[in-house]
Amino acid sequence: MGENMKKIVFGLLFLLIMGCSETQPTLESPCKGVTCSGHGSCVAVDETPTCSCESGYLVNGLSCYLDCTSIPNSVPNIYNDACLCPENYKTVLSNNELIACTYGEDCKDGYIFRNGKCELECEDQFAHANESNNECICDDGYIPIGGNCIIDCHHIPFSNPATDNLSCQCDAGYKKVGDNCILDCNDANNVEPDSSNTECVCKDGYFETNTSGVCVDPCKDVECMNNEECNPLDFQSYLCECIPNRTLSSSYELALTNSEFEKGNLKMAFSGTLYGVVWQQLDDSGLWNIYMTLVDQNRNVVKAPFIINQNANSGHKTNPDITTDGNNFFVVWEDRRNDALDGDNMNYDVYFARVSPAGSVLSETMVTTETGAGVYGDSIRPRAYWNSETSSYNVFWIERKISTEESALYVRKYNANGESAIQPTAITIENNQRNFNLTIDDDGNYGMVWEERHPRIGFNAIYFEKIDSIGTVLVTPKLLSFMPADYLSPSIAWDGDNFGIFYTMWGSDGYFTLMNKEGDKLFEDKYIESIFYGDGQNNERLLWNGVQYTLFIYSGEFYIKNFHPLQENLMAGGISRITNLASTIAKEYSFGDIVVHPSGYYSFAWIDRKYGSSNVFFNNSACY
Repeated sequence: MGENMKKIVFGLLFLLIMGCSETQPTLESPCKGVTCSGHGSCVAVDETPTCSCESGYLVNGLSCYLDCTSIPNSVPNIYNDACLCPENYKTVLSNNELIACTYGEDCKDGYIFRNGKCELECEDQFAHANESNNECICDDGYIPIGGNCIIDCHHIPFSNPATDNLSCQCDAGYKKVGDNCILDCNDANNVEPDSSNTECVCKDGYFETNTSGVCVDPCKDVECMNNEECNPLDFQSYLCECIPNRTLSSSYELALTNSEFEKGNLKMAFSGTLYGVVWQQLDDSGLWNIYMTLVDQNRNVVKAPFIINQNANSGHKTNPDITTDGNNFFVVWEDRRNDALDGDNMNYDVYFARVSPAGSVLSETMVTTETGAGVYGDSIRPRAYWNSETSSYNVFWIERKISTEESALYVRKYNANGESAIQPTAITIENNQRNFNLTIDDDGNYGMVWEERHPRIGFNAIYFEKIDSIGTVLVTPKLLSFMPADYLSPSIAWDGDNFGIFYTMWGSDGYFTLMNKEGDKLFEDKYIESIFYGDGQNNERLLWNGVQYTLFIYSGEFYIKNFHPLQENLMAGGISRITNLASTIAKEYSFGDIVVHPSGYYSFAWIDRKYGSSNVFFNNSACY
């Protein structure tokens, strides 16, 4: 091998050796971090750390602690720099230095050796000697009661010491919630403790019913109109009010028709989402037919006016009425398509049609027949009502004899599909009944009021009767009016407890009274100030809005008056005009209809006659 080659090999070996030495690990000392408590030094024996302690200290593992073995029973203090006696040992000193620790001492009666001294012995386990060692006092958290130390529960109202005297327990009728004792109210009844924590009261938004201790939310199943929220008033009353940043307005009038044809006898119903408006309209053929339109809560026309009745060119169709089951609408009317049957060209029958929310006519049916109630002659002034208790429609009307003009009130019941449930049934005796109105109570029974021409004195009187859905008379007819005069336009509403009844005296004023379910008059009729009542056109309507009565009045224009049934002076509060006209001179009104919502807001429709033509208008007070 040449010299150069030797130098290369030697260099490579040197680099290899140097590289290996740099990668070998550095071994740490076994004594690293061992301080021997600061009183010794660490040495490694076979790579195991061991403490070599200073004189006067003993080794304990890797620690050095003070050697107190020369002082009997003594131990090092926590600082490891002096010896002291354990608890309950007596200190023995010499020249102020500890020389021994002895246990126990002969204490006089009533004392025990404790904490290195004779201490007053306390019988109560929750007591100890005071600083002067001459009296037993209660431990912290305990108070003396009846010679004993009882745990102090004053910081937790409505609590008392537990039987083991180690903790506080809640009084009877209270429960522990966190660190407090809360009155134990039945959550299922929607009650909670009051501010004093001594009585169960209804939760916020809930009200106690007639059944004590049970609270309900009157807004639970309420669906207010757009931009409204439900605010409860009592267990069965509430108001739908505008949500923040919305304002109640009723200044807008929506025209539902053009003014080409004459119109009359308008009625309206609200399904919860849609208003159904019906009226009679004179067509090119010279016949009256029944028309309808649908409007939503935001004053949008959902279905333009359409004709309901079939056979539009056969006899007049007049005096419509409308109700709803919350989905479909149910429309009734007088119909003269069968004039030829009795040859007098004045044969009125009652028909109905069901209409869907989309405006489709689902069925059309004749309510009266020539072999049934129609043998009297004419079936007129129909009224329709949806009975949610029996899930059925009821149709009411007046049956009138042509020869004598005597009449009686009749009813017929239909199921939700428009199928007959009973035959026409008389609900009054034959006399001379005229304008009538009705409402339904919370049992599904009807309260009815009507005008009746008294045969002996020749005046109109007002009567009340109560029937069920198949025409069974529950309260026989009762005379309401109180003096010989013509009483007119009776109207009735159910307020949740009683029937409110309003009627007028010809050319004079209005009167209001209450009848209970049994047909008892609760007070003598109260006078309501005049607003041109008494023209005999049934131009007033009484409604209940969940809080108070609303009286809807037509007297050239539309008015409303709100009052509570127990209000002593029904003249108080005045009457408000609700039509908003640009000009009243050129307009003449025909009576319309109104829906009053639980909030007290109202929606109404009416017919405006102007220069021989007429138009249907709609308005509602709502939150915009």
